[in-house]
Amino acid sequence: MSNRYVPIRSIRNGSSCEHISVSNGPENDIIELDARRLLCPMPVIRLQDCINQQPTGTRVRITCTDPGTLYDIPTWCRLNGHRVLATTEQQDDYIFLVHKDAHKDADGT
Repeated sequence: MSNRYVPIRSIRNGSSCEHISVSNGPENDIIELDARRLLCPMPVIRLQDCINQQPTGTRVRITCTDPGTLYDIPTWCRLNGHRVLATTEQQDDYIFLVHKDAHKDADGT
């Protein structure tokens, strides 16, 4: 199993939204998003910008240092029909694994 690294796009503060394939097949692809040293609302905006460029089923791992993201990211996901698959804390970093689900219609279906 070989990993490949393909940059998707640069983000103004020097961080990037990067694509890392952990094995063959798109169901295993994870987008890495670095939102460290950004304060509210920027981590959520960066996550939204990244997810909006991806197909349904994509997973995004976002790393943040703002403790407010512990509330902001799960709330944004719930409101936009996405799922937080995992949340971990490593030293001063808060790491979320987010799954992009299909957008819900206005009636919630």
